Amino acid sequence: GICLWGPPGSGKTCTVQLVVQDVIKNRGGICVIFGHPKMFLSGTRTVRQIHPETKVVVLMEDLDSIIEQYDESEVLNILDGVNAFEDVVYLATTNYPERLGPRIINRPSRFDKRIKIGYPNADCRRIYLESLVTKEEIKKCKINLDKWVGDTEDFSMAHLKELFVAVVILEDSYEDALNSLKGMKSVISSDESGKMGFQE
Repeated sequence: GICLWGPPGSGKTCTVQLVVQDVIKNRGGICVIFGHPKMFLSGTRTVRQIHPETKVVVLMEDLDSIIEQYDESEVLNILDGVNAFEDVVYLATTNYPERLGPRIINRPSRFDKRIKIGYPNADCRRIYLESLVTKEEIKKCKINLDKWVGDTEDFSMAHLKELFVAVVILEDSYEDALNSLKGMKSVISSDESGKMGFQE
């Protein structure tokens, strides 16, 4: 199992989509979205009867919500391989690793890799903004990309996109849009997450 964790909007879902594309296009595998545990088991058994050797990636987005919504024991039994599905990788995401109980945190075999998807650094922010803003828009809107990159430290990709939409499409003032986004931004404390085995 692999668990991607980090603040909302940091790119976990985008990363999952890239994995899904790779598994399907390049590896001949399939992806299954984890829903109700009993339905998941029934569906996976059917898939295994039809395609016994196909590689499967099981997507568990918002793992903390899944465990909260369903019987934790059922979910953990699936992760522990009680039902013996082979060639399966569980790929989970969470914005709130602190909500995962000790039965997840203290059992590395359930999620062997825990990867933080944090906010994009300055180089990533520049590349992303350059992909959104054309040269004509830079001139028309008098966009200073250096300033945008500098002003958006600890912004998620979602915040960057919203800044672009507000300034370039809706023609809001840059300062108003920036201040509005800074006001709504929330950050998960990495110190709290780090205490539970989710390292930087």
